Amino acid sequence: MKTLTKIRLINWHLFENTTINCEGSTYFIGINGAGKSTVLDAIQFALVGGQRDVRFNQAALAGGKRTLASYVRGELGTEGQRYLRGDATGVIALEFRNPDGTLFSHGAVIDAFEDGRSPDVLYFIVHNAGLDDRWFFLEDAAPGRLFDTRAFKRHLDHFALPPASRAQVFTRLEDYRVHLLNRLGQLKDSFTAKIVKGLAFSPLTDIRSFVHNYLLDENLLDVKTLQAQLDTLRHFESLAADVRERIDALEKIEELDKERAANRRRRITNGYIARRSRGEIYTAELKNARLKLDEIRLELSRAEIQREQLASHLKHAETALLDAKIALQTDQTAIKQRDLTEKLAALDDELSLLHQRQADTDAAIAGEQTDAKKLQKLLSADNQEIPPVLDSFTTEHVTCNTIQDYQSSLEAIFQNYSREQVILTEKTTAIREEASRLKDEIRKLRTGDRDISYENEAPQASHLRRLLRAELGLSSEEVVFLCTVLDIPDKKWQNAVEGILGRNRFTLLVPPAHYNAAMKLYRERRHKDVLHGVALLDTERLLNGGRNTEGIDKNTGKQIKTNNIQQNSLASEVTTDNLAARAFIDLLLGHFVKCDTFEELRDHRTAITRECFVRRNYTDSHINPQIYGRWFIGERAVTS
Repeated sequence: MKTLTKIRLINWHLFENTTINCEGSTYFIGINGAGKSTVLDAIQFALVGGQRDVRFNQAALAGGKRTLASYVRGELGTEGQRYLRGDATGVIALEFRNPDGTLFSHGAVIDAFEDGRSPDVLYFIVHNAGLDDRWFFLEDAAPGRLFDTRAFKRHLDHFALPPASRAQVFTRLEDYRVHLLNRLGQLKDSFTAKIVKGLAFSPLTDIRSFVHNYLLDENLLDVKTLQAQLDTLRHFESLAADVRERIDALEKIEELDKERAANRRRRITNGYIARRSRGEIYTAELKNARLKLDEIRLELSRAEIQREQLASHLKHAETALLDAKIALQTDQTAIKQRDLTEKLAALDDELSLLHQRQADTDAAIAGEQTDAKKLQKLLSADNQEIPPVLDSFTTEHVTCNTIQDYQSSLEAIFQNYSREQVILTEKTTAIREEASRLKDEIRKLRTGDRDISYENEAPQASHLRRLLRAELGLSSEEVVFLCTVLDIPDKKWQNAVEGILGRNRFTLLVPPAHYNAAMKLYRERRHKDVLHGVALLDTERLLNGGRNTEGIDKNTGKQIKTNNIQQNSLASEVTTDNLAARAFIDLLLGHFVKCDTFEELRDHRTAITRECFVRRNYTDSHINPQIYGRWFIGERAVTS
């Protein structure tokens, strides 16, 4: 049977700060107005809760009109002073003992206001713990100052309770009643009504009335409650249907998003392939056009030379014709006329050939102008700047200078497209590498790869570990992090060990025979790979440096254990089968004395508590939770 052991009243009517100890049967004896009903009303409110369900001052025969606010503010009812307190916070707390001897406490914190507002009430239950004034009073404030309801909730959530104890804070009366009835022994809901009736007990004059009023339930069947529960059930069924519809809609949206992503990837791939193919076509066309332009330029040069030659021949011919006309008066006139006729025929043939070549040249230039117009359209489609030479080539009369400028412009366009092709190739390679890296990270995250945690927390140490394995040919068991060979059996000291070790958890251990080679590689690659702050443990010098450790004696085969570390040190909470790791842990943690309470820290020069309050050289501080918030030591860290 659970028994009441303590009643704690703070700012409850005339009780400013009172604790009532109860053992077995407890009697309250006093004159009228001494506070007997006040104590019973406090017990009633702690067990029942709620301002509408309790009946204050009904233990007295006359009854009364007391309220929760009047109790907290201390209503006197006198003309000179009506209330003892203005805005005030009151506490009602009960302590019970279980049959097995353990304790639990529960009660309420009430804020009452001078302006007449309804009081704010916060309920609490602390399992496996007796009453403690540190729950309610501010330590660093003026004496007797209480936490209000908001501050009390935050304070109790972060209060360091004893092991196996836990606290619950309730803002809803229904939740408080359900947990309290279960804590008192799976009591029925009618318990609260019976408590109210029992505390309103009056002298027994009628057995029938006594049974009806104090033993029987008022409502054997609460139809209103059943109707409300049915409405609630229907409401939750509608909510469940709505949630199912939303889930289906979200699944459809997810499928559409996957399809959109696939289409986007296909669109990007197809666009790249199309652009690359067009670029290759343009490159081939530009090469052909350049060859044709070279041929046309060569032919034009030849034609100009031939035209000059023909002009000189024509001049010679005209001179010869004049000479022939003069020579007609001589005897050789007929011979010269025949010769001139033959030469004129040859010149006519050459002139016809020149006309044919000029026609071919005009046709080639017209084709080039057509290709230039196509090139203008392609450049416009790609949002590229169109060189003025192309407009000149397609609209004005073509000359040798125009052809040379056109050829230079084509070469510039060709170089630009070549650079674009190289850039697209580099971007494609980078996208493929990024996709490969993302797939690898997704695979590691899905399989729970533990190396990802080390890569995120200590990237430089992880990189050096990979270098040592690759360059020195070491296996994964030969190059390990310090945290992988340690274990902490007691979970309560996990945060303290993790916090003190900090970055030392990622110290690399290599075989003694490879230490010099490892340091040489580290020294050579420290700037190139930015390997600053990575620690390598010199296991050989550590073990031979005179510091004894736990281990196996090589001569006798028996386990050895020394007491060179300080007694009751933090190093005793760490276990390992690695002798070098054992020596290193004793070196780092051997002088940190374990303390169960914060007050014990002052008895030592270097010490630590489970809450990670650490003392170094008579200076106290708290370790940053970001250091030990993520565990890396032992199998418990793998699970987390």
